[in-house]
Amino acid sequence: MDIIQIINKKREKQELTKEEITYAVEGFTFGQIPDYQISALLMAICLNGMTNEETFALTDAMMKSGVTLSYPESFGIMVDKHSTGGVSDTTTLPLIAILACAGLKSVKMSGAGLGFTGGTYDKMMTFPGIDLSYNYSKNESQIKKLGAMYCTQSHNIAPADKKIYNLRDVSGTVESIPLIASSIMSKKLACNCDLIMLDVKTGNGAFMQDIESSSTLAKLMIKIGKNAGKKMGAIISDMNQPLGCGIGCALEIKDAIGVLKGEKSRLADLVKILARSIMLLSKKFTIKNVDETIENIITSSAGLERFKQIVKAQKGDISILDKLDNEYTPTYKVYAKKEGFIHSYNTSGLGYLVCDMGGGRKEENDTIDHFCGIYVNKKIGDAVHEGDTLFEIYLGKKLTRSEVNSRLADLYKISKTKPKVPPLVYEYI
Repeated sequence: MDIIQIINKKREKQELTKEEITYAVEGFTFGQIPDYQISALLMAICLNGMTNEETFALTDAMMKSGVTLSYPESFGIMVDKHSTGGVSDTTTLPLIAILACAGLKSVKMSGAGLGFTGGTYDKMMTFPGIDLSYNYSKNESQIKKLGAMYCTQSHNIAPADKKIYNLRDVSGTVESIPLIASSIMSKKLACNCDLIMLDVKTGNGAFMQDIESSSTLAKLMIKIGKNAGKKMGAIISDMNQPLGCGIGCALEIKDAIGVLKGEKSRLADLVKILARSIMLLSKKFTIKNVDETIENIITSSAGLERFKQIVKAQKGDISILDKLDNEYTPTYKVYAKKEGFIHSYNTSGLGYLVCDMGGGRKEENDTIDHFCGIYVNKKIGDAVHEGDTLFEIYLGKKLTRSEVNSRLADLYKISKTKPKVPPLVYEYI
């Protein structure tokens, strides 16, 4: 085969065969095709799109570029959940513990955060000493006994995707639904769980900012998963404001623990929606008993205890939770200067601000300050009175108080009239 002919074929809006796509992916992965030629192919795909069959082939080729995990049948149903990323989205931490208590096992592989979105890996690294490496022979007993583990994504999982994504990032081809879908699903399928639940974000704090695009992406990923024989489900959830209250690793750990303690919040509501959807898809629960099961896991503290057991099994120091409750206090607070209602947030702007404070990374090798961040006290539609606390700032060392305040002032709006509150979930698929 000839990569130039493949590029020309896609440039002319013709459909590529599975063999042609596999040839291009394998050639680039193993250094036989240079990055400038794959960049040209990616641009042709970005401009002209891909059919479902092409997208299936691309996903399959990237998935098969590395290892595919496997688990013994005795483990029962293995589940996975993926979020397309947002601000203060820490659903994974409490969700996996709840599902483990319900008898559904998970090996939750997550990457590090980059830009305005935080990664599950970074949040879990708040626990001193925690080991997030994955080795099945080492972790088998934990998965069997506790039903779950949190870990970083193995470099052997879909290595072609990492190479292609890095190229997309510098070639202006990130925003392509077939390329996004195949990137996400190649990793999910390599992890080889039986059931995959997708939480596709939409709004000004998400990569996909309109509902139509988010729905198109979700439906394509479901088709990819079903084509590979997986049980699939998806929701389109709101990211026009931070999902939780805390933005920053330690603050988001506190939010996650709050869910497992039974605290009421939008975050807790979404965790329950995701848990309910996964449990019903598993066919181990019915509409009659699923909600009661989830509530019992939370109110009995079983979910919280399971989360602590998982962290301890991975050598994490859970005493940090007591310190977060008793010793972790804000540097200062930002108060409202007028009355009204919270009208809107620049959600990605809040995420970028915390990143610049040191709570996230701009480059892959940046070091994170797990304890800096912003706690958002009000949600859209909440009444505000003069002197109310709007934000609690955990400053860090990278920005000054005046720099944070100057930027923060442009990231929210207070209106005289109460705005329409965005729904938590726009669509179930």
